[in-house]
Amino acid sequence: MDANTTIDNYQLKAGDGYPPLYLYDYRISSGSTIIAADGAPMEGQYSNVSGISKKIQIVVTPISGHPVLYGRINAPPTKNLYDTRSDRPISGDPETIHSYSAFPQHWYWRIFNVGNTPAKFSWEEFEDDF
Repeated sequence: MDANTTIDNYQLKAGDGYPPLYLYDYRISSGSTIIAADGAPMEGQYSNVSGISKKIQIVVTPISGHPVLYGRINAPPTKNLYDTRSDRPISGDPETIHSYSAFPQHWYWRIFNVGNTPAKFSWEEFEDDF
């Protein structure tokens, strides 16, 4: 799908850079990990069930290998089925996806290793109210 997909009146976008200028940098989780070349993806999910409008962003910073960040509404993404992905050249530049929602939503993100060597990266998840 398009990197600027609109679904149910909200957007799931890729690649707006870092830091997330539209957020107050409220980090809700972070960490670092390694995915083997044939390893299972790292994944997370987010629900806005309170009815409060939210902004959320996932930021992945590659350290080595080739991690790629995917996002999808209502179901975990695969390498072939997703609403957005952020695939930057391998240079350590952050990969990002984000969603703006005025309605309750459930969206998923996964990081796949698309390279032939282990992918090492750090990740952060941010949110803020509108």
